[in-house]
Amino acid sequence: GIADDGYRLLVNCGEHANQEVLHLHMHLVGGVQLGRMLSQQARNPT
Repeated sequence: GIADDGYRLLVNCGEHANQEVLHLHMHLVGGVQLGRMLSQQARNPT
């Protein structure tokens, strides 16, 4: 569960989050290994 292995809090907001109605949107995700969420290009922009 979340308390055993940790968790990830995802926050989406605005046009770059592909929202038509702009708002703050959160997901609390746990219980599974998610791996990296960002692509290599997003982690190291040129």
